[in-house]
Amino acid sequence: LDTVQPAPLVTHIAGDLLKHDLIPATRTDIEESYAALTNSFPSEEDLTEVELFLYNLGWLADAPDKAA
Repeated sequence: LDTVQPAPLVTHIAGDLLKHDLIPATRTDIEESYAALTNSFPSEEDLTEVELFLYNLGWLADAPDKAA
C-alpha cells in the first residue's frame, strides 16, 4: 500500500506565487510567500532551495531586487 506524501513546501510556494501572478518571482516575492504560508521568515537555506526550484522551472526573476 502506497502512502500519499504531502507536497513539499517549495511546491506550495511556487503555487502561491503563480496564484498571485508573481512569476517571475523575486527574492522578496519568495520571502513574502514563504512567510504567508509558514508564519515564519525563511532561512537562507530555505530561500536557496526555493530559488533553485523556481530557477529550474524558469520562474525565477533574472535581476535581484533593487533597494528603493
